Amino acid sequence: MVNGIGKRLGIASAFLLLAILTGVVGLHHREPSYRGKPLSFWLKGFELDDFPGKPSFNESNEAVFQIGTNAFPTLFRLLRTKDSDFKQRIARLARTQHFMKVHYVAADGQRWAARQGFLALGKVAKYAVPELERIDQEEIARG
Repeated sequence: MVNGIGKRLGIASAFLLLAILTGVVGLHHREPSYRGKPLSFWLKGFELDDFPGKPSFNESNEAVFQIGTNAFPTLFRLLRTKDSDFKQRIARLARTQHFMKVHYVAADGQRWAARQGFLALGKVAKYAVPELERIDQEEIARG
């Protein structure tokens, strides 16, 4: 009985830590919005997972297109996203618990959404090319 309580407490603590870490990172970035919702909401429409309240792919395309070049800082930040080993372990632990639904998007998924965002921008994305080249060079340098 004690082991079960300890395990539940550990899982709840891990989830709380993940929520705090994710929230703290999110507080530092002011995002552009469309129809009262931030860019990060609209980028969820590019995710493969289905969940309640998720915008459609077409809605997301329209929103990102309307936001235009104001989306660049957020999209650049998402392209640089990395998951530490610690964050990956916490996310795996949070997924194993069953008392609370956790919607966590790994760095790969965030980078995917950013790439889809640039595609949604169409020809306007050409203005991002110098920074995209810098990001690509950073990746190559890191190996």
